[in-house]
Amino acid sequence: MIIKTPKPRLSLLLGFLVLAVVLVLSLDKETIKEEAYATLDTIIAQDWGFASLTGLYGVSELGELGEGRGGTALGLIKSFPEMILVRVPRIVLSKLSGFPDRQPLERIDIDVKFQDYQTILEDREKALENRVLVDPREVNAKIRYKGKTYKARIRLKGDLYDHWRSKMRMSLRVSLKGDHTVLGFKRFSLHKPGSRQYPYDQVFQRFVRETGVITTRHNYIRVFVNGKSWGVMNIEEHMSKELLEKQQAKESIIFKFGDEQIWHHDRITSEPYPGYRLSDKYLFPSIYQENKYMERSISRRHFSYVAEKFSSGKILDVLDTDYYTRAAIAATVWNNFHTLSNGNTRHYFNPYTLKLEPITTDQGNFAEIDGDQNPILSMYDSPSTWIFALATASPVGQGRFNLNKDVVLAAAEDIPDIYDYYHGFFPNNAETDLTPLMHNVEKVRALAQAVDMPEEAGETLSQGAPTPEQVKHFFDHVLVRHYDDGRLKLFNLLDVPVALETIMYDGVPMDIAFPSVIPPSSDNNGVLEIKTDKTGVQDARFTVETSYGGYKRRTKNNYTFMTDLYNPLDHGNEKFPAFVQKKKQGYFIGAGKWHVKTPLVFDRPLTIEAGATLSFDNDAYFIIKGALHAQGEDGKPITFEPATDSWKGIYVLEAKEPSVLQYVTIKDTEALVDGMLSLTGAVNFYKSPVLVDHVHFDGTQAEDALNVVKSEFTIQNALFSSSRSDAFDSDFSKGKIMSTRYENIGGDAVDFSGSLVYIKGLETENVHDKAVSAGEESQLTVEDSVLTKVGAGIVSKDGSRVIARNIEVSDYALYAVMSYVKKDMFGPSELAVSGLEQNGQTPSLRQNGTTLYLEGQPVPEQDVNIEQLYSSEVMKK
Repeated sequence: MIIKTPKPRLSLLLGFLVLAVVLVLSLDKETIKEEAYATLDTIIAQDWGFASLTGLYGVSELGELGEGRGGTALGLIKSFPEMILVRVPRIVLSKLSGFPDRQPLERIDIDVKFQDYQTILEDREKALENRVLVDPREVNAKIRYKGKTYKARIRLKGDLYDHWRSKMRMSLRVSLKGDHTVLGFKRFSLHKPGSRQYPYDQVFQRFVRETGVITTRHNYIRVFVNGKSWGVMNIEEHMSKELLEKQQAKESIIFKFGDEQIWHHDRITSEPYPGYRLSDKYLFPSIYQENKYMERSISRRHFSYVAEKFSSGKILDVLDTDYYTRAAIAATVWNNFHTLSNGNTRHYFNPYTLKLEPITTDQGNFAEIDGDQNPILSMYDSPSTWIFALATASPVGQGRFNLNKDVVLAAAEDIPDIYDYYHGFFPNNAETDLTPLMHNVEKVRALAQAVDMPEEAGETLSQGAPTPEQVKHFFDHVLVRHYDDGRLKLFNLLDVPVALETIMYDGVPMDIAFPSVIPPSSDNNGVLEIKTDKTGVQDARFTVETSYGGYKRRTKNNYTFMTDLYNPLDHGNEKFPAFVQKKKQGYFIGAGKWHVKTPLVFDRPLTIEAGATLSFDNDAYFIIKGALHAQGEDGKPITFEPATDSWKGIYVLEAKEPSVLQYVTIKDTEALVDGMLSLTGAVNFYKSPVLVDHVHFDGTQAEDALNVVKSEFTIQNALFSSSRSDAFDSDFSKGKIMSTRYENIGGDAVDFSGSLVYIKGLETENVHDKAVSAGEESQLTVEDSVLTKVGAGIVSKDGSRVIARNIEVSDYALYAVMSYVKKDMFGPSELAVSGLEQNGQTPSLRQNGTTLYLEGQPVPEQDVNIEQLYSSEVMKK
């Protein structure tokens, strides 16, 4: 068969037809445009193996703008003959073959009642009218996934037009109720791939995640809404504790600085006021799931701490410069800083370091670095990426620039493999040439250091008086903050004086004296402070009425800010007790009996001599920013004990060398909680390797007697006794436990999350809950252990893999060995046991979908009610 090339006249005619279609689409007729996009989305929903029109052609052919945001008619005309003769046959053949090399795709069905779906469409119409989506409403829905039905809440999402350009394949935000997940996501968004810059965002975020920076995770899934196929769509995990857990971060608040209100404002006025501080990133912090977290005193304190640092200009105090620098270097490799912009980056508050870490989202396509100028300079040009510029240009950021650069460039080696993975979802997309990106890697490698950042103006320059048109469209004149000591702070959002008319509490004017004018923002940040007698938490109870230019505005306070913002990690003892000696390598405490009356914070390693006994007052503790060397001797131990009934324990963080606790006794500890620091453990190691040898942990009242987080450890010949809750807790760590004993434990003897651990010679007696608990994708090997009088022997749950050999379990309340799923985002668990000796009637429990082998034979599966299991006397917390 011979295929003839069309004659030039026919090709030209076809080109003019395509141009005519494009011209029609460019007309300012919303109905025509919407129908055209609906037709395009309907075609793509049939899954022809390409993600979008621009993906089919390639950005180089259609121009730099993405699908729904442009493209060039010239690119369409040039490529039309080649598409008809080559691409269409290839697409059809691959469609008929079922894309055999594609990654497996699962299906999700979203069922929404008619009236609720109309609410989503109404929000879409409002977004089209305003040219931006503001305050979309949540509605109820049901999610069908893998044969199960879950309740959910959904809403329209996406700031800009491409997310809701047609009624097909709209971007949706989904929140599942209960503990259920889809592809491991509990809260997620669904997008057309082109609305998440496929494949650039997906490749970039996975690349950055390999540097330790938290990012959103992406996957692809077939979506059906009310029975109608929307095709293959991007599913992106939303901010949630599940997102953090999957990336080995403890649950905590996630910040967003600024909001979309200024976008809405700027679209309803033809001449926005340049000095309007609405949505200012320094003044308008918010957190995800705020109703949940603001109920927690510690989370409210963390929120207040960060917000005050931002509004007072002390931002560097709360930035983890390593992670912000890594994200900045990665964006430099991409030569695209879109992901670092204020609207796209979120910020995780790490409860162990009391600092923020970035969560990057929404990256665009890469571009080759052009010329000899330092490419990182581009980041300094935009106010939107100022936080990252501040971090990289700080003394710490500069000093550690090369170390962080090496981390990023090592991760960049995997970019081609990451790209291949994501391209496999849409094999008919044009191949992306990665050569410019790899050239960027070499240019970044040549950078010796980040550049000095130009100083931000210390004073806000006056913007002059707003015009009458601008005055009419102001949403608010002020930002109102209330503090738990009764103070109100009013921040002027304008660079002109604003009249303060009334202050109301629960809608009633307050009988207090206050100035009649709030100074302009250029005058000492435009802050007016007023004292009231309304102390404690007073969320949304104050209303401030202001006026300017003949227009009045009423503004409520949001959440009450806490004033007890003591950060023990920011402090050190300028004057230590006499028994603490300061030496060149760190601090030293000699043998003898010493009374610790106050908290001691050491900014360097601490060595304690054998024979030392330290008695702590109730509120006293040690924080050590370096290794702890407490090396007692047999017959000459080191003792940590309370002066009265209890004390607050030890925290070792980010030590560069291993700590050693040897022949040590630690008695009657509580959790280390002070000010903004709230740890679950009595003795805590964070990113600090440690050897624990012949140590006795006795009488712990904390959630964990010993908590090791993101650290390497060896525990041998240790004894844990009389712990109120768990004895040893390993989070995201790696280590060995040899010849240890656990007796009279109120929770788990050993509990693991995301850890890789070898255990031998474990002995337990009187453990209320589990002797060995493996969760959150842990991998354990347990050998030669005797577990007596336990709630359960060995448990593998939530994606964990456990091998157990030569285990004796006796006098257990539930089961000797168990495999089940508590958090389905981690998937099924596995447990293989050989050489088991047990004396009970219920030796094993295997939940449907998990794996449990006894002596090489599979244990029968059964349904397990997890909620009921954790409501039992044994596992109830």
